[in-house]
Amino acid sequence: MHNKKTESELNVDSSNSVPILTHGIGTRINAITSQINGGKRQLAKQIGLSEAQLHRIIAGQSQTRIETIVSIAKVAGVSIEWLATGEGPMRPQPADVAAGGQPSGGTAAEVFDRIEALLEAVDEVPVSHDALSKSPELQGAHRDLQRLAADQSLQANQRARADMMLRVAFGDSQADARYEARVHDTFSKLRQADDTVKRTCSLVDYTPSPMLRSTIVALVAEGMTDTQLYQLLATLKADRGGL
Repeated sequence: MHNKKTESELNVDSSNSVPILTHGIGTRINAITSQINGGKRQLAKQIGLSEAQLHRIIAGQSQTRIETIVSIAKVAGVSIEWLATGEGPMRPQPADVAAGGQPSGGTAAEVFDRIEALLEAVDEVPVSHDALSKSPELQGAHRDLQRLAADQSLQANQRARADMMLRVAFGDSQADARYEARVHDTFSKLRQADDTVKRTCSLVDYTPSPMLRSTIVALVAEGMTDTQLYQLLATLKADRGGL
């Protein structure tokens, strides 16, 4: 007789590429998708799966990999332990909760919305050190923004938003430094992209309009390869009569 695995069995192999089976995980994933803007489609996109793959996991028709569980937990703002096993609190409990701060559960968007609502009631920004020291809510907001700014699992624009709020609302010097570094990095990438476009335009013997050139430079800065750039410029040259 074959030893058929049940959904409650868990493979404890430490490799992150090993699929595991956890009891009820599909039900828990299905429950949290209602809390994510865009639902299952957005969740699948953010964790790098197709909608079909996510539906199979929810339906219990596909095993769930450890890294998938971690990604879903981060996107949804839930505890990895709770998502994987159903045990413990649904929302992670940060260390600052024990020190009197407020729980910071929820997705990044929910945290941003909550902090913005809190800051609207503040008399003056940047928040003074005195006001910050007297308000556990503002202290919790400051910690949450620092956590989001440092979370590499978030998209770059979300980390930049956290830094912007830290700079404007709290006068955070570390956020200022990261902002300056980000600006420098952006301009550096644009200069390199501009040089690449100039060189490739010379090879193709094609000069796009200033507006089109700016768009192409932005595409190169965002990751367009040299081959893709050459093909694009060659196509535009061949079709220049229609542009």
